[in-house]
Amino acid sequence: MGYILATPVNTPIPSYYELGDGTILSVLARINHILIKGSGTGAVNHSMDIMAFAPRRHKSPPAIQPNRPPNIVDQDIKCTPLREGFNDYNAGDDIVVSAKAVVAQVAVTDVYSNEGEPVYSINAQPIIKVVYKRQQPFASDMR
Repeated sequence: MGYILATPVNTPIPSYYELGDGTILSVLARINHILIKGSGTGAVNHSMDIMAFAPRRHKSPPAIQPNRPPNIVDQDIKCTPLREGFNDYNAGDDIVVSAKAVVAQVAVTDVYSNEGEPVYSINAQPIIKVVYKRQQPFASDMR
């Protein structure tokens, strides 16, 4: 089949999480394209959009950024899912690719953004499933 651009069925809605400190995370797994190699195998290209909305009480005056990598202050911030849902993408006439983002771990660093917001280190993974609208033949059936 080859290279197929994935187009969203509806406007993709991110997964939302609330951190223990009141910060809201917005995490979106976006499907860009898929590569079908035949016999039901292939690869999915995706990107992750991650945004953090910190409450005003966590903001500090913008500081001069240190000339070093950030240090982790708290390694495992409590993270409560507010919404985790799949977004569907059309990938040709017979294929629907669904994706959702899941946050595994959040750490807060000792660095603040230029707007005075804390900088987080976020480990998020996409969950991707591919659904064929019609039954695909097995490789053994193609002989």
